[in-house]
Amino acid sequence: MASYIQKPAQIVIPAFGGSKSEAEIIAKSGPAFPAVFSMTSLSIKGFVKGRWPIVIDYELERDSTAIITISTKDTKQPLIIQLPPTDDQRKEVVRELAEEFGKKPQVGVFRFEAFKTGPGQRNPARFFLYGLGVGDKAVGSMVIDQLQFQPGSIRTKLKEKASYSFRSASDFNTVSADFMLVTLSTDGVVRPQLAFRETLKNGVRRGDSVKRDWDGRNNKGKISQGPHQFHVRAWRSLKGGADWVFAATQQVVRVE
Repeated sequence: MASYIQKPAQIVIPAFGGSKSEAEIIAKSGPAFPAVFSMTSLSIKGFVKGRWPIVIDYELERDSTAIITISTKDTKQPLIIQLPPTDDQRKEVVRELAEEFGKKPQVGVFRFEAFKTGPGQRNPARFFLYGLGVGDKAVGSMVIDQLQFQPGSIRTKLKEKASYSFRSASDFNTVSADFMLVTLSTDGVVRPQLAFRETLKNGVRRGDSVKRDWDGRNNKGKISQGPHQFHVRAWRSLKGGADWVFAATQQVVRVE
């Protein structure tokens, strides 16, 4: 792998008491992401199972490639999926997890790395992950879709709010709507970090459409100034199968 790629940031898994296992925590809190990350070098923890389907909805610039490495703590040989460039157009790829991942759901790590393949030094490539679905109930096409986040800006002093919406083509026990403050680093890579999370504890049913508002404040109740993107995580309980989905939109709402 190209040496320029930074080591992915540590994945943040919320604590729910010292006696809880990692699997129990992820079953409760959903797939885990780093506190701050970039799409170019991203790690996610979520459940895997042998022969599960996986769908990746992404966009990747020309003359580049993206590599997904999927492993567990007991994996002898990780599964590697290579994604071809899409000329900055959206594309869905469906694959199947290896049988070696076992007959029961277990925690796996999904590592994404995207880099340019042209002549000269390899540099990070422009890559956006619109969605990742893992499990029988999370794959067909992307089952969380039609994400909307608007308008382009809101003025909190005037009590303006941003509206967000999405649709689900499957049943999920729990859903979280995540509002990500995005910053541009010195290397030109966009880095999102969580500003506010709204959890839909009753989940969604197949065919449901969700539409709600966000007031532009972070988890501490303070105004989260700057550009934001909208992400959705949806997951089923371990008893329900442990399937899960991540979906995102590139639409940006600037909070003023």
